[in-house]
Amino acid sequence: MNGFLLRLAGLSNQKVLIFGVIAGAIYFFTMFDDGSALEARIATVQKQIQVEEVRAKESEKALLEVERVKAELETLGEQFRLVSKALPSEVLMADIIRDVDEVARKSRVAIKTKEPRPIVNREFYEEIPLKITMEGGFSEITQFLYIISSMERIMRVKSFIINVPSQTNATQFQPGRLIFEGQIVAFRFVTPPATPEKGKQKR
Repeated sequence: MNGFLLRLAGLSNQKVLIFGVIAGAIYFFTMFDDGSALEARIATVQKQIQVEEVRAKESEKALLEVERVKAELETLGEQFRLVSKALPSEVLMADIIRDVDEVARKSRVAIKTKEPRPIVNREFYEEIPLKITMEGGFSEITQFLYIISSMERIMRVKSFIINVPSQTNATQFQPGRLIFEGQIVAFRFVTPPATPEKGKQKR
């Protein structure tokens, strides 16, 4: 190293200048880093970060969608449970008559006649009507209708009229009372028939 320095000291200023320029050029083209490589690396890392952020957002969105579907399924399950209670698949006329008698007792009306009517078949349910005649005051009949419409099992009052007893049947009904004639309709869910599996032939 000392010999190199002695030789360098013995050179003229012009030669030293030329040597310096050559050394600087060699350094610039071989070893000098102007930061472009570092900038490229930073840009690559930033792109990777953006990709990971997009993936994280997509994953978060997917998780939120899963939670939404779960909540919707729970809601539908609860609604189906309530509908199953309100619209059972097994309802007999005896059940309807028993409910009507119980509501009549609570509302203090007098049931005079009960006449089962033909069942009406709909697409997914059946209507089971019961024609009744009852006697009571206005508030009592109103209470009867309110309890019927508020029952857990769906029952509706259809095609009814309220009259004052005529002279011909005055002996059958108490004076000052009203006569209710109408239909109490209950509903029964009809289970769709099972679809035969493909590939199976009837024997």
